[in-house]
Amino acid sequence: MKYPKPLSDLSHELSLLPGIGPKLALRLAFFISQRGEEKNLSLIEALQNLKNIKKCSQCNALSETDPCEICSDPSRNNEILCVVSDVRDLWKIESTKSYSGRYFVLNSLIVPLEGIDPEKAGMTELFSLIRAKKPKEIVIAFDFSMEGQTTSLYIKERLSSQRDQLGYIPQLTRLAVGLSMGDNLGNTDEFTISQAILHRQKI
Repeated sequence: MKYPKPLSDLSHELSLLPGIGPKLALRLAFFISQRGEEKNLSLIEALQNLKNIKKCSQCNALSETDPCEICSDPSRNNEILCVVSDVRDLWKIESTKSYSGRYFVLNSLIVPLEGIDPEKAGMTELFSLIRAKKPKEIVIAFDFSMEGQTTSLYIKERLSSQRDQLGYIPQLTRLAVGLSMGDNLGNTDEFTISQAILHRQKI
């Protein structure tokens, strides 16, 4: 049996979203079709408003304005630049209210096996920003993964090789890794404990 075309079309579009298979897409499409016109108009308006989202020309973050709210804020610390691989990481860091510097959002981490080389990852734009702003410290805020390590090492080596072009070498730091608040040592793996010891801090 064929479903009504509007339902099939919506189901197909939903199935293209990450984590949504054909069955779930069909259930969602059916649910939306039963919500009523008024609620669906709100959904349609929200989707249409996505066209107002753009990338900040300075930090590459998603924003309604260009430059974004953070880049437009004169109270931010220009001497610290935090580099993230996903704008959601930027939002997460901002939610802690513990960081007041600037940001740059890469297009991706470097993943050679997937054809994502340094240029596709956004390194040209990052180093253009570094040359222009000359931050004293660059904070690497990547996932602690093989791709994150590869990308961190690339940035470190490129900074070193471009010392003369930059005219200086900024301090390169990364987020501390190890134990989280409430972690039980007895239930924590050896690697995490070793990282916590290596990155211990004074109290």
